[in-house]
Amino acid sequence: MRNGKDGSFDENCSVIKSLLVTGGGGFVGGNFVRLVLQEKLEWRICVVDRIVGQKITPSLEGLIERYNQRLRLEKIDLNDEKLGRLFEEEGFDYVLHFAAKNPSGKEMGDPSEFAEVNIERSVRLLEEVRKASYTKKIRFVHLSSYEVYGTMEERGFSEESSLKPTTPYAASKAGADLFSFAYNKTFGMDVISTRTTNIYGPYQSYDKFIPMIIEKVLQNKEIKIFGDGTIVRDWIYVDDHNRAVLSLLESGKSGEVYHIGANNPRSQNEIITEVLRNLSTYLNKNVKDLEKLVKYEKGRIAEDKIRTLKTDKIKKEISFVPQVSFEEGIKRTVEFYLKRKFS
Repeated sequence: MRNGKDGSFDENCSVIKSLLVTGGGGFVGGNFVRLVLQEKLEWRICVVDRIVGQKITPSLEGLIERYNQRLRLEKIDLNDEKLGRLFEEEGFDYVLHFAAKNPSGKEMGDPSEFAEVNIERSVRLLEEVRKASYTKKIRFVHLSSYEVYGTMEERGFSEESSLKPTTPYAASKAGADLFSFAYNKTFGMDVISTRTTNIYGPYQSYDKFIPMIIEKVLQNKEIKIFGDGTIVRDWIYVDDHNRAVLSLLESGKSGEVYHIGANNPRSQNEIITEVLRNLSTYLNKNVKDLEKLVKYEKGRIAEDKIRTLKTDKIKKEISFVPQVSFEEGIKRTVEFYLKRKFS
């Protein structure tokens, strides 16, 4: 079989592609890598991720051994000079930019770190894509956030809504978006940006909302909620999100923004209730006892009360509709963490 770097076909008529996935050791990126390896049997993936202080991240565990001919892992920063050599060696068709610095917990984080990682590193990557694009077409997908829109003044943002970020993190993601589309307009690069609602599912770190609730229950510790629990966000299961990204990779229009959401707005209190309900069933505990662990504290400054997205565009253009219901997604997520804890 040919190596497929020239876009050749295998015996099953599947076009062979080479992907670069930045931040592929993280929660969303790692799940995306798993999805592609399972569903695109001839595609090759190169993951770039710093992975500091550990041999491998949980989301990539076992993949190198199972897919060693199709998966390459480079533990480097996007500022590393080796990045340019990877483009030469792998001949990427697609570049998916998952890597980002995200806030965690109550604190907003260091603004300068957001600018350095989310803007400067993105531009560094865009430059490599631009140079490589002189010899072959490369599609660049920036995984952005709906936080770039800021405070919602209407019932759901559209792709045409103005960017009015209210936090340093959101400003840095908006900056990366703007640079991406500047490269599209100035250099003719093939660029797509996705702006996404809250994502949850397997392999998410324990400092994030849903895994935090699960961990605290298992430790019989307080579940600290910043604010009164009435903040509303749309929640999408990670596999649904990643299937949308995969479809856009192949069928989305260059120069466009696409919203990925589940039209599933839930308050923090509703999330807590559903997670605790599942945990009480699996652990054979009274849900009222678990609810006593929940404690409310003063929330973040500049925290928007509600933020949701309109998703008509992605539904119309690529017929994307989420397949996993909220209840099913929470069930799968709780089962995943309990299995890792007790197996």
